[in-house]
Amino acid sequence: MKTRDYIIGGSILAAGGLIAAAYKMRREIPKGAEPVKNFDANRYMGRWFEIARMDYMWEKGLTDTTAEYTLQDDGSIQVINRGFDPKKGNG
Repeated sequence: MKTRDYIIGGSILAAGGLIAAAYKMRREIPKGAEPVKNFDANRYMGRWFEIARMDYMWEKGLTDTTAEYTLQDDGSIQVINRGFDPKKGNG
């Protein structure tokens, strides 16, 4: 019975940690910012090579980073970010 309690307690703590991390990473739209009018998403599809960025925790230390934008059937845009980790020697 005690093992089960530890598993449940650990799961609750892990879930709480994930929620706290997600809350910390969320970004708010700055006051006064307005969306671009007549935005043409098709112009931005494809692979983009990042020359500057705000370092998110999952990109920290990566080099040769890219962002690939793909228009989905439902109108949403899929974004796949990639980068090379020189410490691990992989991308």
